[in-house]
Amino acid sequence: MQVPVGVEVYAHVARSLLFDGRTLTLVDLAPSTIWSSSTPSSTLGYLPTGAFLDQWVQRAQRLTRPGEYHVAGTLSLLDPDASLAGDAVLTLGNPRVTAAGLTYDADVRQGLVPERSGACVLFVEWATVGTLNDGTGPPHRDSARSQHESKPGDDRGNPVRPGPAG
Repeated sequence: MQVPVGVEVYAHVARSLLFDGRTLTLVDLAPSTIWSSSTPSSTLGYLPTGAFLDQWVQRAQRLTRPGEYHVAGTLSLLDPDASLAGDAVLTLGNPRVTAAGLTYDADVRQGLVPERSGACVLFVEWATVGTLNDGTGPPHRDSARSQHESKPGDDRGNPVRPGPAG
């Protein structure tokens, strides 16, 4: 997935999902949410899913009322038994922790979402420029442990130095 300029993408990974036509619940969600941004440079990191929810509420309060804040999402099914063709595009709002997992109000804009499915990834897109430019980013943006610039380096972020020509 390519992250457009001015957009942050957050990825929730879950063991399964439930969908009743109005709400999408990610069941057995990974404890961390992965994010990627192309502004100001390409970055990749993670944050606890609880911090993602806190950030959602903070943005919603600055931009509109929390229950009225909606973003685009793309649902990718990883379950080999899923017989759907392609990803589903959704409008997401009102994320909350429920007994079953992390639940969003969801409106399907394109594609199909089954009532139940196995493993999935939900990509949540937040605009960071234009009408939603509130100047915020992930709360951990200055943390070297959770941010990885897209510069040449080894798997620990250390610069790769060219070896002798041979």
